[in-house]
Amino acid sequence: MRSFLLLCLTFVVTSHCMAATADITISSSHTPETTPQTVGTSAVVGTVTTLNFPGGNPLTFSVAENSTWTISTTGALSRKANFQINFEAPTTSLTATVTTTDSLASIIVTKAFTITIDDVNEPPGAVTFATGGSIAENSTGTVGTLQATDPDAGDSVTFSTNDTRFQITGNTLSLKAGNAFNFETNPTTTVSITATDSGTLSATANVTVTVTNVNESPGAASFASGGSIAENSTGAVGTLQATDPDAGDSI
Repeated sequence: MRSFLLLCLTFVVTSHCMAATADITISSSHTPETTPQTVGTSAVVGTVTTLNFPGGNPLTFSVAENSTWTISTTGALSRKANFQINFEAPTTSLTATVTTTDSLASIIVTKAFTITIDDVNEPPGAVTFATGGSIAENSTGTVGTLQATDPDAGDSVTFSTNDTRFQITGNTLSLKAGNAFNFETNPTTTVSITATDSGTLSATANVTVTVTNVNESPGAASFASGGSIAENSTGAVGTLQATDPDAGDSI
């Protein structure tokens, strides 16, 4: 009888010890930030593992922050596809509160994991003019200085173009000799500029160059009508004309 009672007491104590020391861990606590290339895709964080749970019993997993995370029936924690996170934002970590339940052994363990957001190289933003952006007609030389913001702190940006009319030195865009524009036929033109960061990611955009009007001399005078007079006569010879390339200019 004593042996039976001792066995029962030992069993109860062991069961309570198991429940008290049951724990859960996660294989990884990092998730990459969302980039333009990964918007709309989920990302696996890690797998939740149980410690000191009875073997063989079915387990269920849940996560409290279910607008951010999802957890599978095998304990794989993932960031939801529609949840976007940015390393450069003030928050560089998130919380995932996971509950693991063994209903047969009446064991419920809830644990909050801190998930670190990892920085990922992102491409520069759109190229724009920091200064300038225009050039006088019939002229060549400096058009303006270029700029593009890179979301990654410390990343440098270089600029290039495959438009043979232009050249880029540093961040300065210039129109090459022999490629001057005429305001009357081309008041604007577009140039394709590529911005590349130090991690070799790039973004290409078209920038608009404005051609400014310059007052130009009229063309050669000629007779619009007439142009002759009889000998020994005076009076009207004819009417003159000259074309001015600037619209609205009078002569």
